[in-house]
Amino acid sequence: MFINLPRTEAREPEHQNSSEIVHILHQIEAEYIAAQHGLSGLAATAKHAVITARMEHLGQLHKNLQAIVGAEAMRLIAERLEHISTG
Repeated sequence: MFINLPRTEAREPEHQNSSEIVHILHQIEAEYIAAQHGLSGLAATAKHAVITARMEHLGQLHKNLQAIVGAEAMRLIAERLEHISTG
């Protein structure tokens, strides 16, 4: 199930740790893209293992981001991933 969020302009986080936040968001984007590519390449069992590993890592990155920005983490991730899907 996908949730439609209102379209907002991507903006830099307004926190003291903004470079760390940007770094985590880049990692999340890279993991998400890698998981998408995993859907089109390997055998079915390998696909599952690759995607599971990527999603588990995404979960840890989300926790790391949430430790810095709190509830704002999900909004930042949604904005970053929306950028990927809309090109």
